[in-house]
Amino acid sequence: MPARFKLPSGSFGLIRRFLPFMRPDRWTLAGAAALMMVEVPFSVVRPLIARHVLDVALPASDMSLVVQLCVLIAAVSIINQLLACAIGVVIARFHARFSFRVRTRIFRHFQALPLGWYSDKDTGYLMSRQTDDVDNLDGILADTFIRAAMDLVRALFFVVMLLVLDPYLAGTAFAFVTTIFGIQALFSRRLRRASRETRETWSLSSASLHDALSGHALIRASASEGAERSRFSTRLAEHLRARFRRDVLGMVAGRISGVVAGIGMGLILFIGSWRILSGEFTIGGLFAFFLYLGNLFGTTYALAGLNPVIQRALASAERIAQLLDTIPAIKSPVGALKRVISEGDVAFESVEFAYRKGEPVLRGVSLRARAGSTVALVGPSGAGKSTFASMVPRFYDVDSGRVSIDGVDVRQMRLPDLRGQIGVVPQEIFLFNRSVRDNLTVGLGRRKIDMETIEAAAEAAHAHAFVSALPQGYDTLIGERGVRLSGGEKQRLAIARELLRNPRVLILDEATSSLDSTSERLVQDAVNQLRRNRTSIVIAHRLSTVLSADQILVFDAGEIVARGTHDTLLASCELYRKLYETQFDTNAA
Repeated sequence: MPARFKLPSGSFGLIRRFLPFMRPDRWTLAGAAALMMVEVPFSVVRPLIARHVLDVALPASDMSLVVQLCVLIAAVSIINQLLACAIGVVIARFHARFSFRVRTRIFRHFQALPLGWYSDKDTGYLMSRQTDDVDNLDGILADTFIRAAMDLVRALFFVVMLLVLDPYLAGTAFAFVTTIFGIQALFSRRLRRASRETRETWSLSSASLHDALSGHALIRASASEGAERSRFSTRLAEHLRARFRRDVLGMVAGRISGVVAGIGMGLILFIGSWRILSGEFTIGGLFAFFLYLGNLFGTTYALAGLNPVIQRALASAERIAQLLDTIPAIKSPVGALKRVISEGDVAFESVEFAYRKGEPVLRGVSLRARAGSTVALVGPSGAGKSTFASMVPRFYDVDSGRVSIDGVDVRQMRLPDLRGQIGVVPQEIFLFNRSVRDNLTVGLGRRKIDMETIEAAAEAAHAHAFVSALPQGYDTLIGERGVRLSGGEKQRLAIARELLRNPRVLILDEATSSLDSTSERLVQDAVNQLRRNRTSIVIAHRLSTVLSADQILVFDAGEIVARGTHDTLLASCELYRKLYETQFDTNAA
């Protein structure tokens, strides 16, 4: 069942989407704004002091006044830099806190999205949302917008001073400033599109690198290094071409703005000089005007230079907003009370489900698994066994029908309560690159588990012996995805983990497939320990592992075509008999 999303429209809509992440730091931002308002006048006053030197102190040959004014300029500059440093510290604090909130929000959202949503997503592609996109967004909100606000306030002061000094020259300057902003507006849409393409191609390049690193053993074993290099190089080249186009657009926009600013400065110098010769202006006034004009053009140029950064950040904001606005299709019901699975009686009532509309995977299946019993699911690949089992912990929701535990519809239970009381041993065991102890205690929350209990669970799962033989025992780091362990060792650790969690309901997905006979025997014995006094749903292609099940369901094309014990199915179900004969004839051979 796909998750839905709604993307906000317009740049202001995107920025508004992230205002809640800024709200906890509103007083920090207010402090930054206050410091800005204090700092800006110190930036503005220096040209006036310089004008006083040229128009008053020097014509009067008053060196004492010259010295005083020069010391005043130095003092103003020092205060200005100290205030700018304080503003930088405040911005850096906001930067870190905002980034933390956005990244943790994305992380929580990743955890809430349904399994089906991940089926067509690359890990590297998703990681770029958490890393590069947040950096871009963080930069625009924590730095760019705040500095842009400072520049705008400065620009306002510069405009006022230009008008005070000479309204005629000021009007000429404003015409050029307006032209610069118009140029940036013309480039904005193209820059946004180029920035979006750059982010997308970077995500694909990151995904390719992630695949190559994760699958390095397979790549070497299949001698496909060349093909993977070619794949990565192709995606990287696409990214670099997109980035080149984005950078060239930003550079061209900036250079055109620079040309306009240069022409404006030259024209204003000419007009100002003419007005001095006409006696309508002073040299000190023109000098101060030029300082203010240089500051105004510099500020305008800086604001224009922010446009590529802003467009790049808005492209990242679109991607993050699309992710965060993806509505999880499976959620805890509002107001649900905490429920404890006391017995573990599992029931399916006429359940139907399809990943895609019109392509049913389960067709009206029903089941009653009594508390403490073992139900085995068998059938050809793609028959719906794993999907059926996934309905119990609500990895997927039924399209129609009902799944209940102890008479309570699983959709009426809080997801943490439901999944916290169901154990899952998947076909492909995932282990974190942490210590053995940390991997065994995953899912235990804040419960304190002593070492004796951990070792007892490992002993019951036939894992204690090989764990004790590791260099640091239970404190040994086992490598990414448990690369240092064999398949059987991984499965025994997974079983020990579920023994520690002590769930009432178990789902065992082909727990002994692809193992040698010794490992299979150890794992199967551990599974038997785990199944004791628990309701177990076992998915297996090796029928030898489920012959003693209380009930065996035979799946075919999304339907339960037969059910019963091994002996009754062997006598009455042709499909089961074929599966049995194929496997045992093969084993005998």
